[in-house]
Amino acid sequence: MPYMDFHHRDCAPKLFTLSEVSDLNAGRAPDDQLSLDVCGLLTNHCCYEACPFFLKDLRTDAEKREKAKQDKKRLFYHFEWDRLFFRNFIPSYHAVAVRILKDRSPTSLEDFSRLVDNQFNELKAAKGRANAHGWWVKSDPHIREITVKSLWEQKDLFKGR
Repeated sequence: MPYMDFHHRDCAPKLFTLSEVSDLNAGRAPDDQLSLDVCGLLTNHCCYEACPFFLKDLRTDAEKREKAKQDKKRLFYHFEWDRLFFRNFIPSYHAVAVRILKDRSPTSLEDFSRLVDNQFNELKAAKGRANAHGWWVKSDPHIREITVKSLWEQKDLFKGR
Protein backbone atom coordinates (compact mmCIF):
# COMPACT_ATOMS: atom_id res chain seq x y z
CA MET A 1 0.00 0.00 0.00
CA PRO A 2 1.60 3.31 -1.06
CA TYR A 3 2.23 5.89 1.66
CA MET A 4 -0.05 8.42 -0.03
CA ASP A 5 -3.04 6.10 0.31
CA PHE A 6 -3.21 7.02 3.98
CA HIS A 7 -1.29 10.33 4.23
CA HIS A 8 -2.73 12.38 1.39
CA ARG A 9 -3.46 16.00 0.81
CA ASP A 10 -7.23 15.69 1.29
CA CYS A 11 -7.24 14.23 4.77
CA ALA A 12 -6.39 15.54 8.19
CA PRO A 13 -5.31 13.57 11.24
CA LYS A 14 -7.91 12.56 13.82
CA LEU A 15 -8.05 14.80 16.86
CA PHE A 16 -8.74 13.18 20.21
CA THR A 17 -10.43 14.24 23.42
CA LEU A 18 -9.21 13.32 26.89
CA SER A 19 -12.18 10.97 27.37
CA GLU A 20 -11.43 9.17 24.08
CA VAL A 21 -7.81 8.67 25.12
CA SER A 22 -8.93 7.40 28.54
CA ASP A 23 -11.32 4.92 26.90
CA LEU A 24 -8.64 3.71 24.48
CA ASN A 25 -6.08 3.38 27.28
CA ALA A 26 -8.43 1.18 29.31
CA GLY A 27 -7.89 -1.60 26.78
CA ARG A 28 -4.15 -1.04 26.26
CA ALA A 29 -1.15 -2.49 28.06
CA PRO A 30 0.43 -0.27 30.75
CA ASP A 31 3.57 0.14 28.64
CA ASP A 32 1.51 1.10 25.56
CA GLN A 33 -0.61 3.96 26.89
CA LEU A 34 -1.61 6.84 24.63
CA SER A 35 -0.66 10.36 25.62
CA LEU A 36 -2.73 13.35 24.49
CA ASP A 37 -0.86 16.42 23.32
CA VAL A 38 -2.44 19.82 23.98
CA CYS A 39 -3.30 20.20 20.29
CA GLY A 40 -5.55 17.10 20.26
CA LEU A 41 -3.02 14.83 18.57
CA LEU A 42 -1.31 11.90 20.26
CA THR A 43 2.30 12.07 21.36
CA ASN A 44 4.46 9.56 19.46
CA HIS A 45 1.49 7.99 17.63
CA CYS A 46 0.23 8.50 14.10
CA CYS A 47 -3.29 9.97 14.04
CA TYR A 48 -4.15 9.31 10.38
CA GLU A 49 -6.93 6.74 10.71
CA ALA A 50 -6.18 4.97 7.41
CA CYS A 51 -2.46 4.59 8.21
CA PRO A 52 -1.21 1.11 9.18
CA PHE A 53 0.65 2.85 12.03
CA PHE A 54 -2.52 4.49 13.42
CA LEU A 55 -2.36 4.40 17.25
CA LYS A 56 0.99 2.59 17.20
CA ASP A 57 3.83 3.91 19.33
CA LEU A 58 6.49 4.98 16.85
CA ARG A 59 9.35 5.12 19.37
CA THR A 60 12.05 2.48 19.52
CA ASP A 61 12.26 0.17 22.55
CA ALA A 62 15.25 2.16 23.81
CA GLU A 63 13.28 5.41 23.54
CA LYS A 64 10.35 3.86 25.41
CA ARG A 65 12.65 2.84 28.27
CA GLU A 66 14.05 6.36 28.43
CA LYS A 67 10.79 7.86 29.70
CA ALA A 68 12.30 11.26 30.44
CA LYS A 69 12.90 11.69 26.72
CA GLN A 70 9.48 12.59 25.34
CA ASP A 71 10.50 14.23 22.10
CA LYS A 72 8.57 13.40 18.96
CA LYS A 73 11.57 12.42 16.85
CA ARG A 74 10.10 9.13 15.59
CA LEU A 75 6.72 10.68 14.90
CA PHE A 76 8.31 13.41 12.82
CA TYR A 77 10.47 10.82 11.07
CA HIS A 78 7.19 9.06 10.17
CA PHE A 79 5.97 12.37 8.68
CA GLU A 80 9.18 13.03 6.74
CA TRP A 81 7.56 12.06 3.41
CA ASP A 82 4.66 14.39 4.17
CA ARG A 83 6.98 17.30 4.84
CA LEU A 84 9.59 16.81 2.13
CA PHE A 85 7.76 15.32 -0.83
CA PHE A 86 4.02 15.71 -0.46
CA ARG A 87 4.08 19.06 1.36
CA ASN A 88 1.04 18.22 3.46
CA PHE A 89 2.75 18.80 6.81
CA ILE A 90 3.81 22.26 7.93
CA PRO A 91 5.76 22.17 11.22
CA SER A 92 4.13 24.22 14.02
CA TYR A 93 1.13 25.23 11.91
CA HIS A 94 -1.28 22.85 13.66
CA ALA A 95 -0.07 23.88 17.13
CA VAL A 96 -0.49 27.58 16.31
CA ALA A 97 -4.03 26.97 15.03
CA VAL A 98 -5.03 25.03 18.15
CA ARG A 99 -3.61 27.73 20.44
CA ILE A 100 -5.79 30.31 18.68
CA LEU A 101 -8.89 28.15 19.14
CA LYS A 102 -8.10 27.83 22.84
CA ASP A 103 -7.03 31.41 23.60
CA ARG A 104 -9.14 33.51 21.26
CA SER A 105 -12.67 33.44 19.97
CA PRO A 106 -12.61 33.54 16.19
CA THR A 107 -16.09 34.26 14.88
CA SER A 108 -15.81 32.61 11.48
CA LEU A 109 -13.65 30.26 9.45
CA GLU A 110 -12.23 33.27 7.57
CA ASP A 111 -11.39 35.08 10.83
CA PHE A 112 -9.78 31.92 12.21
CA SER A 113 -7.73 31.41 9.03
CA ARG A 114 -6.48 35.01 9.11
CA LEU A 115 -5.55 34.77 12.81
CA VAL A 116 -3.66 31.52 12.24
CA ASP A 117 -1.68 32.90 9.31
CA ASN A 118 -0.78 36.08 11.21
CA GLN A 119 0.23 34.21 14.38
CA PHE A 120 2.22 31.63 12.41
CA ASN A 121 4.19 34.35 10.61
CA GLU A 122 4.82 36.18 13.93
CA LEU A 123 6.09 32.96 15.51
CA LYS A 124 8.49 32.28 12.66
CA ALA A 125 9.70 35.91 12.68
CA ALA A 126 10.28 35.77 16.46
CA LYS A 127 12.42 32.68 15.97
CA GLY A 128 14.45 34.48 13.31
CA ARG A 129 12.92 32.40 10.54
CA ALA A 130 10.35 34.74 9.08
CA ASN A 131 8.42 32.89 6.40
CA ALA A 132 10.72 29.87 6.76
CA HIS A 133 7.79 27.63 5.97
CA GLY A 134 5.92 30.18 3.87
CA TRP A 135 6.84 28.48 0.61
CA TRP A 136 4.77 25.45 1.67
CA VAL A 137 1.75 27.59 2.38
CA LYS A 138 2.20 29.53 -0.86
CA SER A 139 3.01 26.54 -3.06
CA ASP A 140 -0.04 24.57 -1.95
CA PRO A 141 -2.61 26.65 -0.04
CA HIS A 142 -4.87 23.58 -0.11
CA ILE A 143 -2.87 22.07 2.77
CA ARG A 144 -3.38 25.16 4.91
CA GLU A 145 -7.08 25.19 4.07
CA ILE A 146 -7.48 21.49 4.99
CA THR A 147 -5.76 22.04 8.35
CA VAL A 148 -7.69 25.18 9.23
CA LYS A 149 -11.05 23.78 8.08
CA SER A 150 -10.53 20.49 9.93
CA LEU A 151 -9.68 22.28 13.17
CA TRP A 152 -12.52 24.78 12.75
CA GLU A 153 -15.01 21.93 12.36
CA GLN A 154 -13.70 20.38 15.58
CA LYS A 155 -13.27 23.63 17.53
CA ASP A 156 -15.54 22.48 20.36
CA LEU A 157 -12.93 19.87 21.31
CA PHE A 158 -10.61 22.64 22.46
CA LYS A 159 -12.95 24.68 24.63
CA GLY A 160 -11.93 24.56 28.27
CA ARG A 161 -8.62 22.76 27.66
